[in-house]
Amino acid sequence: MSAVQVRFAGPGVDGNLAALVADAWMNTHPWDYWLAPSKLRPEAEQAMESLRAALEHHPRHAFCIHLFIHLTEASGDTSLLAEARPFAELLPQLVPGAPHLVHMGFHTLMHTGDYHEGDLDNEQASLQPRQIYPMHNLDTLSWACRIQGRSQCSLDAADRLERLALPLVGSGIFETGFPPSRFAAQRPLTLVAFGMHEAILAARSPLPCAADAFLCGIWHFARGAAHAGSGHLDAALRELRLLQQQHSAVAATSRPAGRPWQNFNGSSKWGVFPAEQILELAVWELRARFARAEHEQFDAWQKGAQKLSQTEELEAWEAALTTEAALSYDEPPPWFLPVGVRLGDSLLRAGKYREAAKVFNTSLQNLPHNGWALFGQLQLCQLLKSSRLNAVGCQDQQLLFTAAWRRADVRLASAADIAGPTKLTQTEINAIVGSQKLGFPGLWLLVALTVLGFMAAATWMAASASACTACIACAGYKQLADGGDARCLRKSAGAGEQGEAA
Repeated sequence: MSAVQVRFAGPGVDGNLAALVADAWMNTHPWDYWLAPSKLRPEAEQAMESLRAALEHHPRHAFCIHLFIHLTEASGDTSLLAEARPFAELLPQLVPGAPHLVHMGFHTLMHTGDYHEGDLDNEQASLQPRQIYPMHNLDTLSWACRIQGRSQCSLDAADRLERLALPLVGSGIFETGFPPSRFAAQRPLTLVAFGMHEAILAARSPLPCAADAFLCGIWHFARGAAHAGSGHLDAALRELRLLQQQHSAVAATSRPAGRPWQNFNGSSKWGVFPAEQILELAVWELRARFARAEHEQFDAWQKGAQKLSQTEELEAWEAALTTEAALSYDEPPPWFLPVGVRLGDSLLRAGKYREAAKVFNTSLQNLPHNGWALFGQLQLCQLLKSSRLNAVGCQDQQLLFTAAWRRADVRLASAADIAGPTKLTQTEINAIVGSQKLGFPGLWLLVALTVLGFMAAATWMAASASACTACIACAGYKQLADGGDARCLRKSAGAGEQGEAA
């Protein structure tokens, strides 16, 4: 391959040949091109050399652009992503009749924070006939809308995705190496993301657990999150235990260890999908959600238990974050929203402001202009506002959040919680979007509307008394006997049975 590359390199390089050379180099380590952020494997460096030479002379070559996007998407290098961005924006125009290539720019745009452009491309791709990866297009559309706070768009895509995926569960038909249950799970996860507890509890799991333990486990997670968010502690604890059972069932049938691309046929059930690890993450997150809900029901005299449980809630979120970080690279991410924004909110409520700031900053490095993390930063800024200089910084932070959230149809109470639907009319939303082009007066309109929205959110937050944290449902706790109340007290040291392990 090196000989071919040397022979045909130079000003007269053929774009098709350069793409084939790059493709061959990339296939030596599929989806594993980077040794570390900004450090390519030697084979991938050869691919990069071929693609850059070709794109210099053929900047509209769709095949080369397609490969360049894939080669750079996981780089973690902002300069490389900036280099790829114009190509990502151009590709849908070059091949408008090829749904996968219309969708393709998303893989760059999600890393540059251009989520709306990504959802427009995926909506266009998902509506075209003869799609190669129809579920992947809808999956990315749902995620791109979700990260922007566009609940209706995200849920509509997840509904369409579920209708495509459910009939295929158990069929042995995979898409890009992923089982249909990976896609069908996006609907309950989207409902969790937007705090739609009533909708979750009113729904029924679409398939019996015997049909697919992973999808069943995700529905137990969703119901557990809904019960925890509604204060139904006994029911939430029951769903946590059922989720743990499905996690064990999936673990018994998971693919062999190793890189996903080495195991395309490693498991007839899960293919390249890390189903066991996703349910492990779900267990940790539901533990943390249960812990918070339980804490919020403690009586005032149980301050000691509250302080202890606060630590255990944070430990559950930390474990969830560690599990998420160990997942195989995938786009869109397999978990509904980054765990870091909910860990950051928990740290903020615990008064650990320095740690919260670090978590939110990391989330924004991974997903720029992420409104969930920007709102956490805004709350943190307002809590620490003690000087005129910092007040100006908070105003800047407010503008960043408002710009990121301008298309949202929900209001945030925190980086982890939905306060309710947006109260802005469509005319007001259009005014905010248009204010980017209106100059200085438009910015004043944006600020004025934002202040009104946050006054409403602040009222809701004060009423909800959400500055609490929680104790975790694990070893060392027992239920009180009074009427099956699920509030718990720490057992005496060394006494009683051990709780369930995750």
